[in-house]
Amino acid sequence: MKKFFVVILFATFIGSLCGIFLFLDSNSKVDAMINSKSKLFFFQLGVFENYDNALEFQKKYDNSIIEKDDNYYRVYFAILKNKKNIEKLSDYLKTNNINFYIRNKQINSASFLSKNTEYEKIISKTKDEEVFIKTIKKINSLYQKEVLDNEN
Repeated sequence: MKKFFVVILFATFIGSLCGIFLFLDSNSKVDAMINSKSKLFFFQLGVFENYDNALEFQKKYDNSIIEKDDNYYRVYFAILKNKKNIEKLSDYLKTNNINFYIRNKQINSASFLSKNTEYEKIISKTKDEEVFIKTIKKINSLYQKEVLDNEN
């Protein structure tokens, strides 16, 4: 009887370990799915009902992009995720007297998110304003190519 009880106890222990490993594995898969859809911060400069007006406004800001959102055209200066980079760009825009609104959006493109992270590392490290702005322009071009052009 004692051997039977030990076998049952051992089997329960092994079953519990297997259950824990399966649970942990499923959590990592859920985390991966959540991370492929990530919140980004869009520096919006203007919103227009007419595309031509948005295009004319965009010409003032060389690196900006236009995104159609329902019945509106939004002009974005930058798309960032890193908090320090967001603060850095906010300071830059304020210093240059550029009015902006920060808008949160979730993006589903894992490819864009991965590349954006790499570009943001450059922004974090640079003190050179030209490199800073050129990197933002690359992020915007990437967003245009990998997200906006794939929506149509």
